[in-house]
Amino acid sequence: MKQKVQQNTKNMKIIKRLLLISTILFFTSTNSFADLSIDSVKVTDISCYGYNDGEITVYISGGTPEYIYGLIKGFLDPKIIQISGWTPELFHTFTNVAPGHNYWIAVQDVDGTEVAEFNIPPVTEPDELIIDITPDPAQACPDMSLQLDGNPEGGTPPFSHLWTGAVEYLSDVNIQNPVFISDTPGDYDLIYTVTDINLCTASGDITVTVYEHVDGGEIAESQDVCYGAIPEPFTNVTSPSGGFGDWSYQWQHQVEGGSWSFIPGAVGLEYAVTQPLTETTHYRRLATNECGTAESNIITVTVYDEMDGGEIAESQEICYGDIPEPFTNVTSPSGGYGDWTYQWQYMVDGGSWTDIPGADELEYAVTEPLTETTHYRRLATNECGTVASNIITVSVYGDMDGGEIAESQTICHGAIPEPFTNVVSP
Repeated sequence: MKQKVQQNTKNMKIIKRLLLISTILFFTSTNSFADLSIDSVKVTDISCYGYNDGEITVYISGGTPEYIYGLIKGFLDPKIIQISGWTPELFHTFTNVAPGHNYWIAVQDVDGTEVAEFNIPPVTEPDELIIDITPDPAQACPDMSLQLDGNPEGGTPPFSHLWTGAVEYLSDVNIQNPVFISDTPGDYDLIYTVTDINLCTASGDITVTVYEHVDGGEIAESQDVCYGAIPEPFTNVTSPSGGFGDWSYQWQHQVEGGSWSFIPGAVGLEYAVTQPLTETTHYRRLATNECGTAESNIITVTVYDEMDGGEIAESQEICYGDIPEPFTNVTSPSGGYGDWTYQWQYMVDGGSWTDIPGADELEYAVTEPLTETTHYRRLATNECGTVASNIITVSVYGDMDGGEIAESQTICHGAIPEPFTNVVSP
C-alpha cells in the first residue's frame, strides 16, 4: 500500500512538472531539450457526428526510455486531459479526444527531459448525417413517373445509397434520386439509407401513394329543344374521381361536324346554357387535377328545325258579293315537333286579325259572300309554338251601280223624243 501511494505521489509530481515545463516551453517558444524531440503528430478526426473516436498520435525520437505522454487542453489555464503511464514506446495515441478544443502535447523521458508540441491541428467532428426524402407527401399518378430524392446532408462525402422495400418500381436502388413508376393504385413503402465514407449512416422511410386513374364522372342530361330555346341546366350525376389535388373544371361544346371548343366562364361542376340554341350541340365537362384531365360522358341538345308556317294560295279578285275559290295548301308547315293544329284568320283593311270559327284545317273555303277586300292567313301550332303562313288577299270589286240617264219627256203622237243622255255612268 505504501508503494502504491508513493507511485501516485510521483505521478502527480510528474503531471505538475509537465504543466509547468509545458507552460514555460509555450511562452519561450522552445520545443526540445537535449536530444528528445517530437517528430510528428497525427490527428484522426471524429468519424461520425456524436461519436467519441477522435485520436491524436504523437511520434518522438531521442531521449532516454521510458517516456510519459500528456495531452493538455488550453494555454492560459492548462488542464491535462490524458496522461500515459511510463512506456518505452516512441509513440502514443490519445483516444476518445473530444472536438472543439486547442490541444497540445508534453513528453518527458526517464531522465526528466521534457519536450512539447503546440501546433496541433484541431480534432473536428463532421456535421450530423441527415436525410430529407422528397417529395413529402409522395403522391403519384398511375403510369406517371415520380422523382424521389433522399437529399442527404452532413457527414463526410462521398456517399453510397441504398433503397429497400418496393424497389421493383424504382429505376435504380443505388442512387440518391431514383424514379418511381407504377400503374397499380396503392401504397408502396420504401426505406432510404445513406452511408458516408466513414460508414456513418442515416435512414428514413417514405410511403408512395399511387392514386386511381382519373375518371371524369357523369353529367345529365341530353335534351330536345325547340329552335331558339335554352335547354335546362346540365347537372352533375357523378363527380370526377381518382388522382389527387384540387379539381378544376372546363365545359366544352361542339356542333355537328365541328371541333370541341371551350365555353368561356363555364368552370363549375354544373353548367347552364345562357344563349338560345339554333343547332344541335354536344356538351362535355373536363375535370383536371394533379394526375391529368378526364372527360365526362357527352350529352346532346337536339335542336328541332326552325318552324315555318308553310304557304297557302292564292290571292284572288272577285265581284262584290261573290265567294272566292277555296284556299289551298301549297307548302305544309314544318319544324318544331309534335302534332300540328291549324287556325285560319281574316282581316279587313284597317282591322285586326280575327279567328274564323271552325276554320281549323290545312285548307279553307270561305262560305259567305264577300263585300269588302279581305286578307287571310293560316296559323300552324305544335309543341314549339305557333307560326303564320303567307298572307293572301281577296280583292272585292265595288258593288255594281247602273248609273243615271235623263230625261223623261212628253211628246206628241208619232213624234221622236229628244236623245237620252247619260247623267251618271255605271
